[in-house]
Amino acid sequence: MLIGSNFVLNKTDSISFVIHPWSTCTTNNVTHADRIRSVTIPDIDTTQIPESAQFGMCAGDFTDVYAKDTDRFNVVAASFFLDTAHNIIEYIELIYKILKPGGHLISLGPLLYTMLECQISQVSKFHGKMFYQLLKK
Repeated sequence: MLIGSNFVLNKTDSISFVIHPWSTCTTNNVTHADRIRSVTIPDIDTTQIPESAQFGMCAGDFTDVYAKDTDRFNVVAASFFLDTAHNIIEYIELIYKILKPGGHLISLGPLLYTMLECQISQVSKFHGKMFYQLLKK
């Protein structure tokens, strides 16, 4: 993921590539056309991203990398991320800690529901209000 993101953000300039990411996927397609649908990456000219734009990625264990941060981010965007947690409570607590007051968590992707169901009661006992606020947003 880091190599791909680095390439798209730092090496493509105004070059785009057409890929067919679903061509070998035989499930979750409504029609055959879905399998051969193309996608252009990047879908914007990366040279037009303002120098003042602040976003980043970091390699390492999430709980180790951000353990010392507090009130650092306005937004945490998690794409197919929360389902990687061995302990979702620990991730949610850390996200809450690193968000500035009024900050937002944007999460896309599945959750390991069996793991979540086991831990929901623990969350509601100790951090119910925090958990509810994050899910509500």
